[in-house]
Amino acid sequence: MIPEQKAVELVEKFKKYADKKARPSSLGNLGSIGGRGGITYNTKDILESSKQCGIIAVDEILDSYDKNKEVGNGLIPVYNFWEQVKEQIQKL
Repeated sequence: MIPEQKAVELVEKFKKYADKKARPSSLGNLGSIGGRGGITYNTKDILESSKQCGIIAVDEILDSYDKNKEVGNGLIPVYNFWEQVKEQIQKL
């Protein structure tokens, strides 16, 4: 899996949790829950919340690595992968 795919996957996984924290939208039907007549949510807010969750998760992964100690263990490519995932999340 490439970083771009992992970024999208993480953000998509967090959307269902961001939905629960979303606030009703005054901008109209940007993301209706429950179909016609249902509560509407601002999908931009949901995306931003999902992205923030993804960034927090990736930061936790990155924090678990001590970059200087891991060089000899061959884990730098893994660390670099997660840095790229974070960059891709920020671009979404």
